[in-house]
Amino acid sequence: MKKWLVLIFAFSSCTNFLIRQQCDKLNWYQLGFDAALRGDRISNDPQISLCRKAEAEISESQLDVGFKAGMSRYCQPETAYQTGKQGDTLNSDFCDGNTFSLLKHKHAEGNKAYCMDGFTAGQSGKKYKNVCAANFEKTFTPEYKKGRKKYLMNLVSLAESKKLESSSELNRVSQQKINIDRRLSVLPQAVAGQADPYLGERSQLNNQSMDFGNQLSQLRYKNELLNKQITEHQTELATLD
Repeated sequence: MKKWLVLIFAFSSCTNFLIRQQCDKLNWYQLGFDAALRGDRISNDPQISLCRKAEAEISESQLDVGFKAGMSRYCQPETAYQTGKQGDTLNSDFCDGNTFSLLKHKHAEGNKAYCMDGFTAGQSGKKYKNVCAANFEKTFTPEYKKGRKKYLMNLVSLAESKKLESSSELNRVSQQKINIDRRLSVLPQAVAGQADPYLGERSQLNNQSMDFGNQLSQLRYKNELLNKQITEHQTELATLD
């Protein structure tokens, strides 16, 4: 859900209403916790920033509690090791200076493990942040590209499958709207000064037409997102040859 949400936010045509709908589903404690565990400040989280811009309702207290809990976890030796093993840098601002020497050592151990397995690093989906020493990069880079290509090809295949399903649903809903609109167009018009005998049916059909119209907008928007994903992935794939 997280990646899908970030992509939704990336489109300037997305309305604040749709953004707020997605923000309402977020776990603010978890967002704060995850930001700290990445070594990031809350202000740098793209989801939180865009929810603020959309004036969504945000639980600041839960964000703060989650962030502090994440910082406590971040400044542990095992977390420092895992941070290095995931190819990420260690944020020295988060941890007490008295323990940072140990954390730095554990991070270096994790970083070495990361740099010795380029294929796994590439297949993980995380982009390489130039954290490997020169003596590792010579063997790391080719393997990383192989893993990254496999990861991106899987994403393209998944996005194309979702687009096929979405397009099929779009055609189905479009036909339903056409049928409703056709029925509306043949309803006799009310005679001036007389009660409309088709008022109930006309109102129901108008509501159905509006509902189908909204569904079509959402499905077209989803297809735009999927097309954007596919194009971005294919563009990056071309650079890995």
